[in-house]
Amino acid sequence: MKKFNKIELNKIIILGFLLIACIFLTYYFHFILKTEVVFTHLFYIPITLAGLWWSCKGIVTAILLAAVLPISHILSPLETPLLAELVRSLMFVGVGMSVGLLNEKRCILEDKLRKYSISLEQRVNERTSEVKELQEKQRAILDSISDAVVVLDKNLNILWTNKISQDQYKSTPGRKCYETFKDAKEPCLDCIARKTFADGLNKSSEEEAIIKDGRHINFIVSCSPIKDSQGEIISVVEIFHDITERKKDQEKLKKYQENLEELVKKRTIELEEKSKKLKSTNLKLRELDQLKSMFIASMSHELRTPLNSIIGFTGIILQGMPGEINEEQKKQLGLVKNSANHLLDLINDVIDISKIEANRVEPYIHEFDFAGLAREVQSYFAIASDKKKLKLSLEAPHTLTVKSDERRTKQILVNFVSNAIKFTDRGEIEIKVIQKDEIVEVSVRDTGIGIKKKDMDKLFKAFGRITTKGRIEEGTGLGLYLSKKIAHLLGGDITAESEFNKGSVFILTLPLKR
Repeated sequence: MKKFNKIELNKIIILGFLLIACIFLTYYFHFILKTEVVFTHLFYIPITLAGLWWSCKGIVTAILLAAVLPISHILSPLETPLLAELVRSLMFVGVGMSVGLLNEKRCILEDKLRKYSISLEQRVNERTSEVKELQEKQRAILDSISDAVVVLDKNLNILWTNKISQDQYKSTPGRKCYETFKDAKEPCLDCIARKTFADGLNKSSEEEAIIKDGRHINFIVSCSPIKDSQGEIISVVEIFHDITERKKDQEKLKKYQENLEELVKKRTIELEEKSKKLKSTNLKLRELDQLKSMFIASMSHELRTPLNSIIGFTGIILQGMPGEINEEQKKQLGLVKNSANHLLDLINDVIDISKIEANRVEPYIHEFDFAGLAREVQSYFAIASDKKKLKLSLEAPHTLTVKSDERRTKQILVNFVSNAIKFTDRGEIEIKVIQKDEIVEVSVRDTGIGIKKKDMDKLFKAFGRITTKGRIEEGTGLGLYLSKKIAHLLGGDITAESEFNKGSVFILTLPLKR
């Protein structure tokens, strides 16, 4: 069973006394005084209290009390109509039910209100905690920055300040900002805080201040307005950024720049003096270089004529025209002829390069069949490729008309194929001619020894011979250098790709019309 607490017991006792009192008064007025004026209203008091205290129990109490009326009618000496007593009984029941139901709703509403009040209080506490935590975070952030931050009212009183401002600038809430930062008794004439209060705009300025230890420092102060929900300026926030060290560095930099400018002026004068001398020397060197090139170019006949004579007479002797010679003499004369031919090739290359560098080469431009030229080069090297058992193939259109220098173009192709045969021991050599718009491209691909990546930059340099371990090849080291010069002279270019031990490809590109 449910145990009643002290308050409930008190309510039951009070209600019991009221019921006994009502019954007694009912007996007194109804049976002794023989009147029913008060009787019909006596039981409303306990019914109302019961309904207010216990809701549904009040309804039950009303029903029980309503049953007393018919009983009192039977026992009463008064001649009251039974119907009237029944109506009064129904009135008791109606009053009790109404009070009970209304009280029930009141209790429900009070319970909801209590729960809502508890929930609201919890939310207020949580929100207060969040706001406090946020304020603490904001405070921690503002205290952690190296700049001083203060909030001022319209009278320039400090409302709030962060830790660095308190530690370094001796600022505390309640003090005037000009007393704190300027050690002055009146505001500055150009106070940016006052200007911000006046027009509501952000402002900044560079100023000086006295800090806590008495030192004078330079700082940049920035001022921004703080507005309420109505847009009225209620305060301003100022941020003080110390630039003392930066100012010192600027002064040092300024002095350094001044010294540097003086040094540059001196060096400029010295360099200008040397640049007259260098220009003069450079002119002399250019003249000497041109004289050198002109000398070598002009010596073509004088150098090649005796060599051609040596080669020609050696060939006559080897043919036995002057008389029979033995095998050893043939061997030695053959070496002489080969050396003379090698020397002639070297002289020809040097002369060609000298002529190009001296701008004394005028290409002979005319139309010719590029595909036919490629077939001619293939035929020229057929015996040499067969001797090394190499496949020499050609892929080219039937005809391809090009306007350029035929002899110089052939010189480049001969160099490409000659090198390919020289550095390929097995496999094949492929010559390929194609047309791309207004450009003709010829490539010579081999399956030879290839070139290492570190040696690729030596390819087109004068006398840039690439040596391979265990392999000695004849050559001047001028072939590719001269070919590159000729290609540029004809408006084209030469490129190369190679992979060591797998082969190389050399590509010549020329315009269809020079």
